[in-house]
Amino acid sequence: MPQNISPLDPIPDDIPLAGLISIIYRMRNIYTDAQKIAPGLTAGQIPFIMQISREPGTTQDNLAAHSIYDKGTVARAARKLEESGLLTRIPDPDNRRKLRLFLTPEGEAIVPWVLAIDREWEDILLSGISEDDRRNLYQILHRMAVRSRDTVRKGGDDGNEHP
Repeated sequence: MPQNISPLDPIPDDIPLAGLISIIYRMRNIYTDAQKIAPGLTAGQIPFIMQISREPGTTQDNLAAHSIYDKGTVARAARKLEESGLLTRIPDPDNRRKLRLFLTPEGEAIVPWVLAIDREWEDILLSGISEDDRRNLYQILHRMAVRSRDTVRKGGDDGNEHP
């Protein structure tokens, strides 16, 4: 299904909603990677950059707790971003085992580029769609994101019986 679709393949009409969202996400990553924002930076690392830019000094544990990534993934991403010169990890003075994450000036400089690329991507996807439909789409997707997060937080039980 979606995992077998390349950017050149037609998209079948019978793909479930999650598959369509996955395709859009993966194509956005391909598009973002093609922009060559910074040497060695991949689309998969951008969520970490953006979260740290919103919350300078956050810890790796906090980043994992408030994202869809596990602690190991966060630690690997932070290490790669540090090696690329985009982030620094500083031990917390109150707890030396905790690492506080800060963007370097080079890391901060790419944030506007990422935002511009995201706006460009959204403009491409939403071209020909009215402002009202755009607002409705965003509201529906936001509610779905919240509902999916809340379902996972409470242990995956959606309240329905399954065969």
